[in-house]
Amino acid sequence: MIPVRLAAALLLLATGAAKAEGAKAEGDPVAGATAFRACLSCHALEPGRHMTGPSLSGIYGAPAGKAEGFDRYSEALAAAHFAWTPQRLDAWLANPSALVPGSRMTYLVADATVRADLIAYLKALHDGRTDGLAIPQASALDLKSLGRASRVEAVRLCRDTFRVTLKNGVTLPLWERNLRLRVDSSTEGPAPGEPALLPGGMQGDRYTLIFHHPAEISALIRSECPPGEPAP
Repeated sequence: MIPVRLAAALLLLATGAAKAEGAKAEGDPVAGATAFRACLSCHALEPGRHMTGPSLSGIYGAPAGKAEGFDRYSEALAAAHFAWTPQRLDAWLANPSALVPGSRMTYLVADATVRADLIAYLKALHDGRTDGLAIPQASALDLKSLGRASRVEAVRLCRDTFRVTLKNGVTLPLWERNLRLRVDSSTEGPAPGEPALLPGGMQGDRYTLIFHHPAEISALIRSECPPGEPAP
């Protein structure tokens, strides 16, 4: 038989461990704010600012797959009928495709402590608690502010080479596979009729040409070779 004092001590230790585990499960919103920086490439916290994924403003407790103004949900998530409770958020962060088969999110948070911290952070924002919390914001380059060295005047395609002429008069010859064409109609995107060229790639050989609207692509790019070169 266990002595009474020993039993009481064991009970006290067990209770303390349970309380510690409970505190750990609740998460630390301050640590969650730091962990959220890994999410910023796909999600913003500003209301209505949708990126690869929807804005996470007000996500805590909200219906899944229903963020207003976001049009890129998978059919599976758009058809979901549950709210983002702490339990659902934890399951989603641990394995999105297990919670919602057919979902498109592939990012996993394997560490349960980090998941708890992220959920605590989202709850703190939901509750209006910003004291002591660093609020990370997704940063985006305002393409309207770029100078003439990044704004495009004309684009000519000759065989497998794009020749991109910039507003400063410089023309860059780019292999067709090294020029990506994109559209950005957001407030940070280029002005209508003022496409922007951004460098990329470890060797500086890849560029992204960003338009305000898809119609501008066919209007700007001409199939034309320089004088003296045979047409394709």
